[in-house]
Amino acid sequence: MTKLVWAFLSVLAGVLIGLSLTTLAVERPPDFGVHQAGPWITRPRIGSVDADPYSKALLAARGEVPLATAEGVQFRASRDSDGARLTGRCTYRVVGPVPQAAYWTLTVYRGDGTTAEAAGLRGGYTSSEILVFERAQPEFLLSPDPQPGNWLPLQPDIDFEVSLRLYDTQVSSNLNALDAASMPAIRRQACR
Repeated sequence: MTKLVWAFLSVLAGVLIGLSLTTLAVERPPDFGVHQAGPWITRPRIGSVDADPYSKALLAARGEVPLATAEGVQFRASRDSDGARLTGRCTYRVVGPVPQAAYWTLTVYRGDGTTAEAAGLRGGYTSSEILVFERAQPEFLLSPDPQPGNWLPLQPDIDFEVSLRLYDTQVSSNLNALDAASMPAIRRQACR
């Protein structure tokens, strides 16, 4: 009887460890093939048949359809330029160059994967609708409190992620040329 109990406990432990590691791999996949430029990361092959299994699992878990490599490239940031986690309790200034693209979008995703639009608020901007002053770079304010200009509202009690999608761009073929200076910086301004 003791051997049967030990066999059952061993199988149970193996199942629990396997499920835990699978959950971890989907929620925080390893950085195979990831390119980083400042706080921004991209998985350049995620929209191709060559995507690694972790990227495919990440897409399946999020329910996303990736950009094909010929369409463009998506960058994500879950940390600011100083490496701190992005949280809805703080105000952030996103400013700097956006790599050359025919069209781009900047969207804030809440911790549950939805945008602020789910709560009836603006969830993002496109390159054709932002306010840009003469010879200035695009600037956005992400904050739980209303801000002037290109403001995206944050929910104060959750962490969030920022997505920058570049459409019809040559960046995807030359990612190694991108560094922190060629992407917008994400600077924390103040926190509640």
